[in-house]
Amino acid sequence: MSKINSANYDSSVTWLKSKVTEVNNPSIDSERKAKLQTNIDVMQKELQLYLSSEVAKDDEHWRDIRIKKAIEMEHPLMSVEKKTEMMIEYDLIDGAILVYQRTEYCKKYPGVRDIYEQLGWVVGEGKTEPRDTSAHDVTKSVGDAKKSNGELQNEPAATDEDEYSSAADWL
Repeated sequence: MSKINSANYDSSVTWLKSKVTEVNNPSIDSERKAKLQTNIDVMQKELQLYLSSEVAKDDEHWRDIRIKKAIEMEHPLMSVEKKTEMMIEYDLIDGAILVYQRTEYCKKYPGVRDIYEQLGWVVGEGKTEPRDTSAHDVTKSVGDAKKSNGELQNEPAATDEDEYSSAADWL
């Protein structure tokens, strides 16, 4: 579960922006840079997990925000510092949308979660629902098809040849 909530979200983003600025400083030593980068990665994942829960509430709204951020970043008069800050926000929103999508895929296809974890991708803690495969078993016969008046519908006659050999056979 994410440690980020609506009360500390803004301060977490501010912290992240300041640390990214610090990491991008060329005068920083490599050991300090590695530690900061690890902390930044952890904070980004936490923020993305929090935002993915917000995206789940209204994903179209967040997709619109992502597009607006992208358009704003392309403004020719924007300073490099401001563009860097907006890029951090854009990356968080984009990452949150991806986490939300992955979580939804994991709900549909539970085996995908292991693959995502092997790839190192962030996946939310969506609850997977047990799937009832008995209703969707394609190997079971559906029985006789009946019209609304109770009569059996005409079905194509079974032949010894491949039943899909020609489209005209069943048309």
